[in-house]
Amino acid sequence: MTTAISDIVTRLKSYGYDLYLEGSTLRYKCLALLEPPKDKVLPLLDTLKRNKQAVIEYLKPKDSPEAFDPDGILQEVIGFWQGKDNGNESCIDHIDQMRADGMLKSPWGFKVRGGHIGNYWIISDTTAREKLPPEAMSFTIEELKPIIKTCKVLNGKVVEVRNIPKEAVNA
Repeated sequence: MTTAISDIVTRLKSYGYDLYLEGSTLRYKCLALLEPPKDKVLPLLDTLKRNKQAVIEYLKPKDSPEAFDPDGILQEVIGFWQGKDNGNESCIDHIDQMRADGMLKSPWGFKVRGGHIGNYWIISDTTAREKLPPEAMSFTIEELKPIIKTCKVLNGKVVEVRNIPKEAVNA
């Protein structure tokens, strides 16, 4: 259902609609300069009204200790991939690409659960560490590079992939 709600909200926004909450009341208005096509918008608004409570839940701010960044992008990315097949690996790949593209503003961080060393945080820099509880284990990307050459997250577990010597392959 969340995917359907997400799709409806995204499509309405693409037609120039602003959807927001006033307290616990769902509000929306069209801010488009040109009126969007009614045959496209009216079915979406009807679905929105029939699923009002789900839309309200979708639009509520998510206070999650799983991720943080100034723009809230990480929380959206994690929410999008959560529970999907191959979600953990795809989520990490998505975040890594965002980082490489300069889309994440510092300070940012996200929690990795169930690694070989337990739960830990991957953070943008040492200033992000200040946002974590003192007992939280955390690593910047730079701190991780010497430890792990390549890292994939599969089913919540960090798997280290090392270069295999040619002698071992040819044996």
